[in-house]
Amino acid sequence: MCFFLFAADLENGGRHENEDLLNSNVENNNKADQNGNKSLVNKVRQKLMEIFNFRILKDAVYCNICLGQSFVNFSDLTFFVLQPMLLFQYGYDRTQVAMCISICAAADVGGRFALAIISSIFHINTRLLFYLATLLTFLIRLVMLQITSIVWMATVTGVLGILRAWLHVASPLLIANHVPHEDFPGAYALSMLAAGTVNLTFSPLIGLLKDVYQDYVPAFYALTLCCIPCLLFWPIEYLIKIK
Repeated sequence: MCFFLFAADLENGGRHENEDLLNSNVENNNKADQNGNKSLVNKVRQKLMEIFNFRILKDAVYCNICLGQSFVNFSDLTFFVLQPMLLFQYGYDRTQVAMCISICAAADVGGRFALAIISSIFHINTRLLFYLATLLTFLIRLVMLQITSIVWMATVTGVLGILRAWLHVASPLLIANHVPHEDFPGAYALSMLAAGTVNLTFSPLIGLLKDVYQDYVPAFYALTLCCIPCLLFWPIEYLIKIK
């Protein structure tokens, strides 16, 4: 009888040991899976950090460049997309509108050629060029919204075309001149992401202004004011740096 009781205890003890071993294996497997998932998440995170170079966001100057550049590029793109609608609202016919758009395109090409020639002779500070082009664009757009004569409209559109060429040429160089060569792909990708975010956020607001007022002029004033982040924050940064 004692023998059978002893055998039963051994059997129960063996079962408990097997159950404990099984539970231990399950816990170890769960921990291994969790560690594997954490390792995978960390690898993905590190890869994204390498691709997009998020650490550069700690650079306040870079963030300021991206902010001003994103708003200026959004303003420029939307302004010239909607310009034919404004000209039609002013009462110009299709021929006159097409002439203004053609003049702008020709001035854009001419501005790029002129800038290429000038930069081959003189050293050009691309950030200063971008800022001055933004400032002149801001002022000339305000003038443009006050005139209706086709001659003056064509002239002003041509000047804006030249300034647009300078903005587009200087835009990627702003990032290239500020960050190290090896960080440029990620830094430029982040600047494009910032530009896309600004476009997606503010484009509906521009359309809403037009719909509310049933007029393109308020929308164009809003687009002109989008140059303010660049015109305001870049000089503030410069004043802080020289102190």
